[in-house]
Amino acid sequence: MDDEDAFPEDPNEQFDSDRDGIGNNADPDDDNDGVKDVDDLFPLDATETADSDGDGLGDNADVFPQDASETADSDGDGLGDNADAFPNDASENTDTDADGIGDNADSDDDNDGLIDSKDTFPKDSSRPFYSELLEAKTSSNGVLVDSVYQSGSEFFMEIKNNSRYLIRLLAFAVTNSSGEVLAITESQYRLADGR
Repeated sequence: MDDEDAFPEDPNEQFDSDRDGIGNNADPDDDNDGVKDVDDLFPLDATETADSDGDGLGDNADVFPQDASETADSDGDGLGDNADAFPNDASENTDTDADGIGDNADSDDDNDGLIDSKDTFPKDSSRPFYSELLEAKTSSNGVLVDSVYQSGSEFFMEIKNNSRYLIRLLAFAVTNSSGEVLAITESQYRLADGR
């Protein structure tokens, strides 16, 4: 239909995207952005010419033009929405324990029961808090720890000492009203043979 044809008398032309009087077929720069169509990844979009990361979004609109996995940063915190656990909260971007509370607001990032300020490994739940007590002991005197186990609020380490004695370290967890462990206090050593 002639209503949609910018050149109703020219069978070789129909559209004039930039309205410069030259039909798109003959126009070397259809969007009149100064970049020839052959070099323009977006020949009909005057606001875009390149897509450096190949994600389909032009570099001007792409907040992360060098990262194909990201295009937007809704909260402006510098981390792309795809990698941001809280894309609409600039004060948070990570939730280590996936409990719905961002690490900045979460007092126990790895949800291991020990608050971060007392946790040597606050983002590693595979290292339970009693292992930190254990590591402190082994790193200071080099003894070989055989096992660690928990019974209620008591934590025990069984240690071989010179291959003769089994020493049992009894420790108590100090918790707050929410049940988070604030500290582990050593109570006593016991020799398994009664000495």
